[in-house]
Amino acid sequence: MSRFPVIEAAINEEIVVQSKEKAEKGWRQSRKFGFHWHLWSYIVTNGVLLLINIMTPGPWWFQWSVIGWGIGLVFHFQCVYFPTTRQMVAGLRRYRGPE
Repeated sequence: MSRFPVIEAAINEEIVVQSKEKAEKGWRQSRKFGFHWHLWSYIVTNGVLLLINIMTPGPWWFQWSVIGWGIGLVFHFQCVYFPTTRQMVAGLRRYRGPE
């Protein structure tokens, strides 16, 4: 038993707050990294598909992959940069593990 239980409790509470803030920052960074990876793969893949479409005869078809994948990319952006409270709570639980 410590001589100063109040101070010890305050220090422990500060450590918990800092670890929660650190977990939230790490969670946000990992989600942003995932989105940026998704964005770059979208740009590169659709650029290659555009080149293939230009070099081959026939009608234009690459726009369908751009539109379809773009819709998914928009939703991914929304979830990463504007998460709901429910998404944040669930994500932080998974990121930090059980308390």
